[in-house]
Amino acid sequence: MKRGMRVKVKLIGIARDVFGPTVDVVVGEGATVKDVITELVRRHRGKLSGREREYATKFLNRSRIILNEEYSDVSAKVRDGDVITLITLAAGG
Repeated sequence: MKRGMRVKVKLIGIARDVFGPTVDVVVGEGATVKDVITELVRRHRGKLSGREREYATKFLNRSRIILNEEYSDVSAKVRDGDVITLITLAAGG
């Protein structure tokens, strides 16, 4: 059995209210940032309705993504011990 990779996700902005400031997520080898986001939302499914989960996944995938202190995107591969910072921006006035 393959060992999962542990990735730390830091949340800044409105997603922090839903998921908390920092969450450890375990994903399989070869996972991408998008896979980490999908697992993060899946783990919190009890807090979110189906529609909210769908919205949260799309919203987080469009966040500003920083992988190990460098700007990145959802297609980037992650490694064990990586740190992803998701900056969720909200518009309004």
